[in-house]
Amino acid sequence: MGDPIGAVISIAGLLKRAYDLYDACSKAAEEFKTASRQVHSMTIVLEGVRSDLINNKRSAINRGGDIAKNKSNRLKTLLAGCSVSLGKLEALLKKYNGLRNNSSAWDSFRWGNGGKAEIKNMQADLVVSMVMLNTFLQSEGLDALGRLEQAMEMLMRKFDSLEMPRSQTKSRGDTRRRSSDGVGRCLIAGFFISRLLARIRSRKPLSRKNTMARSKGGVEKIRPTVRVKSGLSPNKKRDSLLQS
Repeated sequence: MGDPIGAVISIAGLLKRAYDLYDACSKAAEEFKTASRQVHSMTIVLEGVRSDLINNKRSAINRGGDIAKNKSNRLKTLLAGCSVSLGKLEALLKKYNGLRNNSSAWDSFRWGNGGKAEIKNMQADLVVSMVMLNTFLQSEGLDALGRLEQAMEMLMRKFDSLEMPRSQTKSRGDTRRRSSDGVGRCLIAGFFISRLLARIRSRKPLSRKNTMARSKGGVEKIRPTVRVKSGLSPNKKRDSLLQS
């Protein structure tokens, strides 16, 4: 599939820059260690944008129409902000590499008023652009959930509106109506249960080692929560980043 946000801002190119900067920051001075964590978070969000929005044929930006166009333009603006933030980090890294062999010159820069302001501005830009993009991604996930709920409500109303022909006796008619309501609700429940079971079966089962992990005293260990899935599209790169 082509990139629906256009060739001006390529999500693949943006991700490559983020990955490269993450590696470079991990090997640089202490000031860049914080930036590396921020770039790490941005990379996770960018992977989510690629899998959940750009490569997802059912996402809001791929449905066509004015709404999709507006959302695509909004996404372009947010990605442009990420690109600017990464550019500031790239410029600062270039300056650091130029002064790396002269520690006193780098110390003078980072402790000077101009250097402090540049470093703080770069870090703030990374956080703001990442948070805004993540908020947009989460809002699209909530929008998809809202459309699913609306579809369920519409189906329920349609089934409730179905009436069996009235019989001559009131009791028999009441029985038929109750039977019709029960059939309709069972059909809807069965449909969504089957979808849920299919989703559960598609997930990779946990190993016995993970599910039965216990301490020596026999008390089950409490494992921290490391992520909350978007629920839209699988993305192995994003999953590995979340585990790192």
